[in-house]
Amino acid sequence: MNIWIVTTGSSDVQLDNIGNWRALKKKKKVKMPRFDDPALPESNHDNKKYAKAPGRVLGILYGDPIEHYEDLVFPLLESFSKKLLEAGGENVLDRIILVFSDQSEIFPDDDRFEDSPYWQDTITLEFLLKKYLEEKFPKADLQKLILDPDPEAGDKGLDHWDSTLKLVQKKIEDLKISKNDSIYVSHQAGTPAMSSAIQFTTLGLFGEKVKFVVSNETSQEAEIIEGSEYLRGIHIQQAKSLIVNSNPGAAQTLLEKVEKIDRNAIAKLEEMVKIFNLNRTLENNEKELDIPAATQRIVDALDLVGIFFSQKSYLSGIALLASAQETFLKVAILSKVATISDTISLNSDIVSASSLVKWTKQGLCVSEKVHQANNTDKDEFIKVLKFPSPKDNKYKYFNPKKPNLGLNNYPMFSWLKNLMPDYKFWDSLIWSCKEKEEKKQYDDDVRNQLLHNLCGLKEEDVVKYLLGNQDSTMAASKAYNEKVKNQFLKAIQELGLPYDKDKKNKLKKRLEKIASAIF
Repeated sequence: MNIWIVTTGSSDVQLDNIGNWRALKKKKKVKMPRFDDPALPESNHDNKKYAKAPGRVLGILYGDPIEHYEDLVFPLLESFSKKLLEAGGENVLDRIILVFSDQSEIFPDDDRFEDSPYWQDTITLEFLLKKYLEEKFPKADLQKLILDPDPEAGDKGLDHWDSTLKLVQKKIEDLKISKNDSIYVSHQAGTPAMSSAIQFTTLGLFGEKVKFVVSNETSQEAEIIEGSEYLRGIHIQQAKSLIVNSNPGAAQTLLEKVEKIDRNAIAKLEEMVKIFNLNRTLENNEKELDIPAATQRIVDALDLVGIFFSQKSYLSGIALLASAQETFLKVAILSKVATISDTISLNSDIVSASSLVKWTKQGLCVSEKVHQANNTDKDEFIKVLKFPSPKDNKYKYFNPKKPNLGLNNYPMFSWLKNLMPDYKFWDSLIWSCKEKEEKKQYDDDVRNQLLHNLCGLKEEDVVKYLLGNQDSTMAASKAYNEKVKNQFLKAIQELGLPYDKDKKNKLKKRLEKIASAIF
């Protein structure tokens, strides 16, 4: 079955002759404001212009019973009908559904002033439009759909987008149209909210079964657009919004079903998805645990944390910040150790001290040779590399049975402080690297609360964590940028850690640029 859904507006019926207007006003004594009589505007030979009147008024005067029908013209419907008849003749349609507006419940008698939307309603045009379409498509079943918002049900006027969308969805679903039917839709008449609601609802319900019969504003001629083109446009706009709002992964999934997208834009989007997963493309001969690659991941992560906090996605922000800080400890230690050129004696062999520290998937580790060495050699290693040596047991971090076990945050931070004794680190790093015994309020540690116990958290919890377990009324996003990120980047620069400075703080701009390239 072929179905045509047509919205209606005041401009659907116009006057080619205004000579009978006043006579009809006298004949049909209807309570309404004093409207100015319609006037025929000047026109040229190429573009005939007609007189317009409020839809409800014109319908009252000419429509029931129908009088002076010859005075009326139907410009938009004429254009649509011509295109449909060209497509399949008078049998092209089995069913026509005219969408009328009636806001009489929204605008009571004492609220129907001259400029009230009530007078633009099209319900009174029913007989005129049906007569016109019956002549064009005599075999089609004509039906009406009335958009009649009810204030008692919470509905608002037909200029209200959300309310109108809900009303249209209910009314269209009540039509019981089969998903196997072919649907033509003309949605250009009526309020913008009506038009959009019909467009989105029919696309949502019938997808690519929809074809839109629309009028070209320049040529005044109609054209039929496949619903797939509309869907494509909607998907692209949705993807752009997702990208700009820092959700490139969801945008990538959405665009997988959209054809004819520029491959360069998709490639850049895919690269951005990798960045959001901290899986940036490595340069030639670069390894994931090399200092440059790891530093770039840290810088990218800092931008991501800022985005998460601005979106109030605190769970993601805290988890990623904790990971960035832990990665920073490894990178910072490795970079400082690399500057130590001393050699030490280890099991009677002379070795480079810096070669005895390695970064593996298990974490930052001391060479197995050191774990197995005698205490004299271990003392030399501790002295030359400024390795942390607790007072209670200076060999605490050496374990011959588990030599490849990575160091945790506390000894790594202690080591970094030995390597950078005069540097003042930021509070959240200091707090996250304290041992349990040092934390007077350990149960208030947000990272422990979140990462180990999966407990929820509020913004004040996040701020407390960012400020090193200090209470504050500062917003989380501001606390992060001022008290963590800026100091974090300063430390990276102090250490001379390599990263692409052009990318710093430009993640949002890169997302916007990618979004603008997708069309």
